[in-house]
Amino acid sequence: MGGILINSWRTWKRASFSVAALLTLVGCAKSPREVEPAEIWEMVSPSVVRVEATLLDGEQVQGSGFVCEVDGKKYILSNRHVVLGAKEIRVGHSQNKLTPAPGYRVSPKFDLTLIDIPQEVYLAPIKRRTTELRTGERVYVIGFPLGLNKSITQGIISSQTDQLAQFDAPISSGSSGGPLVDKDGLVIGVVMAGSVSSAREFAQNLNFAIKTSYIPKADTFKDPIVSFYDAWREIVDFEGKLIDFLQDQRAIELHEFLMNELGWAFTVSTAKDGPPNNVVEAFQKSQSELRQKIETKHGTVAQAAKTVASNLRAKISELETLPDLFIGIRDQGLLREFLLGTRSNGLFRAQVEVGEIAPLLKISLQHVQARYEDTAYRIEFLAENLSKIIDREPSFISKLKEYRAELDKLEGEPARDAIRVPYKTLLKDSSENAKIRLFFLTWAKLKTTKDPFQNYAPFGIPRPGQKLTADDAYAQFGKFETELIEMFQMLAEAALRGGSVEKAIGYMQNELSRRKYPSYDMAGFFAAGVGDFQNAYSCFEKEFNQSFERINPFTLENDGQAARYVLMTQAAKGENYYSHCQKELQENIDNWFKYILTKGELGLAETLSPQEIFATKAFQGLSEFDQARILFRLKEKAQEQGTGLSESKLIEQVHMDPLARKVYRRLLGLPPWW
Repeated sequence: MGGILINSWRTWKRASFSVAALLTLVGCAKSPREVEPAEIWEMVSPSVVRVEATLLDGEQVQGSGFVCEVDGKKYILSNRHVVLGAKEIRVGHSQNKLTPAPGYRVSPKFDLTLIDIPQEVYLAPIKRRTTELRTGERVYVIGFPLGLNKSITQGIISSQTDQLAQFDAPISSGSSGGPLVDKDGLVIGVVMAGSVSSAREFAQNLNFAIKTSYIPKADTFKDPIVSFYDAWREIVDFEGKLIDFLQDQRAIELHEFLMNELGWAFTVSTAKDGPPNNVVEAFQKSQSELRQKIETKHGTVAQAAKTVASNLRAKISELETLPDLFIGIRDQGLLREFLLGTRSNGLFRAQVEVGEIAPLLKISLQHVQARYEDTAYRIEFLAENLSKIIDREPSFISKLKEYRAELDKLEGEPARDAIRVPYKTLLKDSSENAKIRLFFLTWAKLKTTKDPFQNYAPFGIPRPGQKLTADDAYAQFGKFETELIEMFQMLAEAALRGGSVEKAIGYMQNELSRRKYPSYDMAGFFAAGVGDFQNAYSCFEKEFNQSFERINPFTLENDGQAARYVLMTQAAKGENYYSHCQKELQENIDNWFKYILTKGELGLAETLSPQEIFATKAFQGLSEFDQARILFRLKEKAQEQGTGLSESKLIEQVHMDPLARKVYRRLLGLPPWW
């Protein structure tokens, strides 16, 4: 009946102005009848269901949902926070009439879920409104507040944004996921959140719904993340896409090119004597190669800076949803072993509850977002002043040095009061001095009143009974996401220490470990543990070769170069690293270190001078891995007493030989012009 009246009113309203005016003048005009809440109830409530989710740890969560068509197919639409982490979902019209749902998917971007409708349940969909909302119009909410019977409340649209409608119809826990409908019974939103008062602030009837016009396409909803492994897979996938993006945009090369120019200008303008010709040539060649890559992609360095900075800022928003992947994770075997299980020999000192993973990851990614903002500004600043830097304009370089000297008086570290540098201050003061000051703040840490490492275990995670503040997190943290990603490698090391070689191999043979890091070094230790030294040697060489180009997209740095020296240390000087392994395994690894110290041409480092070694055909014909092993041993000798070889003498002789210089530079992660 209500629908007929409404349609009649719409037809009547389309009549000509003259007729409408005439009817008004003769007193015959009538207002359309208000649709009663009881009629809204009759139209909408049959399509509204109770949603009960049983989580992995047995906890019960209750909410509401309603049937709606998305891309031509019927689903039960509800909130993601109602079902996330569920091993079973049941739906129905009352608590006594619930049926298991076949499955569900969640939106990575919005607090929404699509629940498949059980075959034995017939539910008609509520039609979606296609016209814009009007602030002040009457609305209704139907749902299951506090798990009670299905009920209806009414109110008005109080305010709205592009995505959200604010309304004052009363809701409670359990109303989440229910429909917000207009006076025609058309759904206009999905109830999402209600107001909560605190000791300082009072809130009443301040409620929100996601507008149905913003419901994404069905194919953007993903299978739920209920296991740590699945969440980890999503982060690895995100990181892979981020690396592809940065490489495509030549962002890392651009940042390196600009920072190299600044470092070179500082070095040359500070040194009493100019750099040697071979160093100048190496620098120019390296910069020319970087510039060519940048200009091939973007045309000019200036255009590259503009594009890359803009795209980096756009990527910041994409990091927001990553912590949500972990919200639904509950206590499970693998996660418990990583976070809560027994830690032998101090390998695992990180103490964190399962529920703290998402908040900690959020803090960590706030750090990453700040770094991206810093990098975007740094690129813009350096590109804007590139000609001054290349020409080493005295006044500009002098200002840089003056500000750097001021920082040195502050123990060499600039400090800022918030995680993100206040770049908006440039709107008030865009002078060169202000820009220089903010440029140096891009490396700043938050002000801290205590040693940030004093009370915290590795990875920045608090010890038992301690909480991690945002300030402390930023000061020393920032890599929690990568620590999570390397979880299996840590577990594998613990298993190997305990003598469980097969278990260790199992941890490293999973799909994500191989995709994230080939981890040939771990495979090398596995092989060494069972006495297969030739295979172990091959594994370490593979890891050495593939690590050089490894990129950490969260820091815009090449982590692989620094990892090479660590790898060499593990392979050739790790006599105490596995001291707590079982006896047979420890004996094999001890023998492995003896084997690695004598294999191949390493004996050259014990009998000849560096200059004599570099001149031999034996050294020149070795693989880079073996050449690096010899240089690593020479560096060790230079640090030992009574060997007759000093570190300065070694570096001098390395510099004289182009091949040795290249290998040494790549081993230690030194700049191309070193």
